[in-house]
Amino acid sequence: MLSIIGVAIAFVLIIVLIGKEVKLGYAMLWGSVVIAITSQIDLAGLLAIIGTGVLSGDTLELIVIVVLIGVLARFMKETDLLSELIESYSYILGSQRVTAAFIPSIMGALPIPGGAIMSAPMVESVGDNIKLSAREQMSVNLLYRHIWLFVFPITPPLLLTASLSQLGVFTLIKMQFPITIVMGAVGYYFLLSKYRHSEVPSTTELPKQELSKVLKKLLVSTLPLLISLGLPLLTGLSFVISLLIALLLIVIIRYQQFNLSLLTSSFNYELTLAIVGIMVFQEFVNQGPDLELLTGFLLNLGLPITFLVVLMPALIAYVTGNTTAAIGITFPLLLPLVGYDSTMVMLMYGAAFFAYFLSPLHFCLILTKEYFGTRISSIYRELFWPWVVGVFTLVVLVIIY
Repeated sequence: MLSIIGVAIAFVLIIVLIGKEVKLGYAMLWGSVVIAITSQIDLAGLLAIIGTGVLSGDTLELIVIVVLIGVLARFMKETDLLSELIESYSYILGSQRVTAAFIPSIMGALPIPGGAIMSAPMVESVGDNIKLSAREQMSVNLLYRHIWLFVFPITPPLLLTASLSQLGVFTLIKMQFPITIVMGAVGYYFLLSKYRHSEVPSTTELPKQELSKVLKKLLVSTLPLLISLGLPLLTGLSFVISLLIALLLIVIIRYQQFNLSLLTSSFNYELTLAIVGIMVFQEFVNQGPDLELLTGFLLNLGLPITFLVVLMPALIAYVTGNTTAAIGITFPLLLPLVGYDSTMVMLMYGAAFFAYFLSPLHFCLILTKEYFGTRISSIYRELFWPWVVGVFTLVVLVIIY
């Protein structure tokens, strides 16, 4: 039990340090120290956990991916591919506000690591045009990347939920799609609708020759993204390799604007430290307190079942910053208690999502927070209404179903 208390103390410490603008990586490492002390881990175990957190294949791959995504974004910006991509999509969609929501939505529909940081530069570019603040750009990127977790059929947490609950994926999608629609609409109203977008002629108003130029520009500017995202999904190729191929393509098609200084200036040291801090902290959480023991303890308290199906997935999702972990740990314990009822399954899934969405260990939140240089507290203010209305919609659906 002391180790569980240690996790709670560590979370409070991390939130306080972040509030005082301590770098996220350092805050996470201090949280790890608290867990190490309260879990009474010996020196050998301590070094093993740190080594696993820092040097594991997952950590190293994630660092490489995030670095390469940063380089890709910088290459596209400096070679004007990014501005051409935004301009082309704005013509196609007829609105830069819609484009700002569309870009992270496309990235969010693809289960790729680091997707939030890949869409961030594009959201920033559009956001600057329509005068969005950094925290509003961050909130748009975060919101429209994640609302698809309720409906996109290849989302890992949704697939795991369908498998454990013995429900079809499309059964869950049919039940949950109003949450995606409502959160998207509320987010648009509070984050985007108050800004006038630049006048962009519709493609139907363009002369045929101009339309051809727009479509050609769209193809060329989108090609690096299509390669980096499409190859892993279609062929199983490593995301790292596909990013390298996309970078090489940019060098080839825009060689006149390329120089080696772009490589060194694209590396984000603070973001790398944040990744290391998060991975070490998660390793301490996984190796220290037994989260399944915590869920068992909560079950034995005799609390109402409806309360437990909300509390347990939400608590584990918030502590781990991972919906898949929350589902994998809590669903096998809770599903027999609720009789595999589809409404209760939706409630459990929604509880895990909404806790994960605002977790300080939510990796997409951390990546884009570092990119845009915003504070977590200001992000929470921007996302308050989409989050609250999303929770309200979930409750209404549970009552209706």
